[in-house]
Amino acid sequence: MMSIFAGTAAYYDDFRPGVPPEVVDCIISAVARSDTLLDLGSGTGRITEQFASYFREIIAVEPDAEMTTFARRRLARFPATVLHTTAEEMSLPDGWQASVCTISRAFHWMDRPKVLHRLEQIMASDGVIAIFSDDSFWHVTSDWATVMKKTLARFIGPERRTTMGAYKPPRDYFSENFSSSVFTQLEYHTIPVVRTWTADQIIGYLYSTSFASHAVLGDKAPAFERELRQGLARLSPSNYFTEHNHFDILLARRG
Repeated sequence: MMSIFAGTAAYYDDFRPGVPPEVVDCIISAVARSDTLLDLGSGTGRITEQFASYFREIIAVEPDAEMTTFARRRLARFPATVLHTTAEEMSLPDGWQASVCTISRAFHWMDRPKVLHRLEQIMASDGVIAIFSDDSFWHVTSDWATVMKKTLARFIGPERRTTMGAYKPPRDYFSENFSSSVFTQLEYHTIPVVRTWTADQIIGYLYSTSFASHAVLGDKAPAFERELRQGLARLSPSNYFTEHNHFDILLARRG
C-alpha cells in the first residue's frame, strides 16, 4: 500500500521545522537514564538527530521507504539503526529494551492501543514514552494560515483530506489511549514556539504534509501554488509570516 506521505520526503527534510531545544531538555530531564532510544515514526531523522547525542544506541522506525533512506543518511554518524517498518509490526533484537521512546508528530497515524501493547514488552521498567507535537498549519490561526486554508479548500474541498480520505484528529491529546495500558502515570507539558516563514517555506511545508502533498493536489498543484503565492503577497509584501504555535508533550511511565 502506498504511504500516506509518498513523495513528500524531500520537502519534509527541507521544510519541516525541528523541535525547540526546550522540548529536548524537557524530555531528557524527565528520564531516569538516557541509554537506549526507540524513535517511532522517525520521518527523515531530523528530530531523531536532535536526541541522538544523548544515547549510546538508537533504533528508529519509519514506514515510508523514501523517508527511511533520508533518515539512514542523516543518522549515519550516530550509533543508529533505521528500520523500514511500522511501529505496529517492528521486529527488534531479542531482549532489547528502550529507556526512552520518542514519538514526534506521528502517534495519531498509529494503531495506538496496539503500539502501546507492543511497548509494554519493549520499555525498560523505568522507561519513559515521550509523545510530542506542535499544531500543523491546518490549526494555525494567523491571517496567512486562513488564506492558506481558504485557497486549499478551493482545490480539494473544505475537509482536511489525505490520499486515504478525510482525517479526524484524536481527542484529549491521546490520554484516552493510556487508560487500558500499563503506562498510567502521565505528565503533561506545553512549550510555546514562535516561527517566521517565507512564502517559499510555507509552500514547501505544505507539500510535506498529508493534506496538501503533490499526491493529494495532483495536477492542481501548480495552480494552487500560484494562487496561494498571490494571496500571501497581498498580506505581506515583505514576504515574512509569523506563526505562534506550541508543543504539547505527554510523558508516560508505568503506573
